[in-house]
Amino acid sequence: MKKITIMPAPLRKILSETTLSRLPLTPPLLVDIGETVEDIIHKMNETSLGCVLILKDKKLAGIFTERDLVHRVIDENIDLQTPIGNIMNSPVTTLSPEKSIAQTICMMVEKGYRHIPLMNKEGEILGLVRSRDIINYFAEHFPYEVYNQPPDPTLIPQTPEGA
Repeated sequence: MKKITIMPAPLRKILSETTLSRLPLTPPLLVDIGETVEDIIHKMNETSLGCVLILKDKKLAGIFTERDLVHRVIDENIDLQTPIGNIMNSPVTTLSPEKSIAQTICMMVEKGYRHIPLMNKEGEILGLVRSRDIINYFAEHFPYEVYNQPPDPTLIPQTPEGA
């Protein structure tokens, strides 16, 4: 795993000790493996969610995201009546509530994920961890660090800004 190097040590420590169980989770959009791509697109649009979790026999079977819509359905001109099970991403990477926010951020950065299902040991879907949820957590709990960060952390202003 990559180390987060631009983050101050106290913040890094807090995020390494804070588990995902502390995040307000997004309820996932659950769909059946036999639903069509067209139906899924409508549901994603209605709920303003960037992904759906696909179930087969009430178990998590796959995931379909906005990126899949753009890079696979549109780019490859896939028929909208295709069952979502034919083009979903599977197997799905999941996380447990005991994982730290720091571990989650590292996974999202390394793998390019924006949505990761959160599951308990019994295999129940507890929610969806989105990059947006982590950003909101940062902004709510560390407003000074978030709002006072320069666009490029390596650039430090030599003079105060403003009039």
